[in-house]
Amino acid sequence: MQSTRKILSAFFLAMGVFILSACGNGEEEEEITWDADPANFETEEETREHYDGISILAYTGEAANVEIPEKIDGLPVTSIREEAFRDEGLIRIRVPNSLRAIAPFAFEGAAIEEFAFYGDFQGKEEKPIIHTEFYDLMDEHAEACFG
Repeated sequence: MQSTRKILSAFFLAMGVFILSACGNGEEEEEITWDADPANFETEEETREHYDGISILAYTGEAANVEIPEKIDGLPVTSIREEAFRDEGLIRIRVPNSLRAIAPFAFEGAAIEEFAFYGDFQGKEEKPIIHTEFYDLMDEHAEACFG
């Protein structure tokens, strides 16, 4: 009789776990929709000594989840300018690893909960630096960086 109770208890426990896992916790997982439409970004082409790129001047869309495209008009996105995403209601933002600089106050007033990079990163970051230091380093070590 004891062994029958143990077997039934184990069976009902297993069934309960199966039912809970099959049914979930009653909450549906949120599917995230990302705005990566290049038309929703005001941009400017920037030309540096050793690379050309696109700088994001402003985001004109209304999405809470934004993915900055890796390229716009065939050029890599390389920087985000001051106040480009100011008070935009962003929750999540994904930026490409082609990004070389983010200006101070680029996300001023935005309540960002998640900030992530995507793509293949080919370098190594020791410490964050301000944009003027970055350009000085790039100019100083151009041959090592660009061959």
